[in-house]
Amino acid sequence: LSAGFGPFSRLKVAEMRAITLEQLGRMGIDLRDVDQPIGTLSGGERQSVAIARAIHFGARVVILDEPTSALGVKQAGVVLR
Repeated sequence: LSAGFGPFSRLKVAEMRAITLEQLGRMGIDLRDVDQPIGTLSGGERQSVAIARAIHFGARVVILDEPTSALGVKQAGVVLR
């Protein structure tokens, strides 16, 4: 999402943040801060965000190879949900 034209365009950060919070909430994913770098998230949070991105951008099928092998019970439940 951007506003403006060509080299004078800028990202609509507030709108992107609102969409992210809404979509993650609809999928039952609760992150502490959506601006947090992905590398600082836990394994379960990373898996959840990756799945949410795939779904948001139109994936009909997501194939996962042992998606919960390194996760705790709570995190595994979030990923599978």
